[in-house]
Amino acid sequence: MKLKDTKGKNDSNTIFIPIILGSEVIQLNINEKSIPLKRKISLQDFTDKLIPLLTELDKFIDFNYLTFKSEGLSEIFKRDWDENSLKKFWNNFSDKQKMIIKLIFLNKKISREKLIEMLIEKNHLRSESDPKKQLAGVVAGMTRKWNSQRFKPIFFIKNNLYISNLEINDLLINILKSEINE
Repeated sequence: MKLKDTKGKNDSNTIFIPIILGSEVIQLNINEKSIPLKRKISLQDFTDKLIPLLTELDKFIDFNYLTFKSEGLSEIFKRDWDENSLKKFWNNFSDKQKMIIKLIFLNKKISREKLIEMLIEKNHLRSESDPKKQLAGVVAGMTRKWNSQRFKPIFFIKNNLYISNLEINDLLINILKSEINE
């Protein structure tokens, strides 16, 4: 089903196809891309609740960039990092941003609390002001930079854990080695 605006005109090229078993939606396809659902949705809830939400989201989100990995993580980024693009971004990061990436990279997975603790120890965050807000601001700046270029994330945040993107480990190792040798 194509979404329409309230006047009946096509508002989008986004196509939503519910996969139905019995009287429940068990999966949703958006532009031929399968989206796993957390639970089955009744047809009534699908038409009354989910479709209006999707219609609203479609005004702001380009669903053509939406894909899902096998582990079910959504990903709106298409571009893979290469050494030149990562080095360019790296050179534009502040020392604080570089330290955050290094700590996440070295730990592979680190809790927000541990990351904050380590950044305070290394004098990259101030303990007297709200370090959670400081970290959030710094991370938001980094993610805006790579999101604006549609690059895959350098790290992921899930359940207060900062997780290194393993796909760029080799590139990051090369950048860190070259920085040490300079």
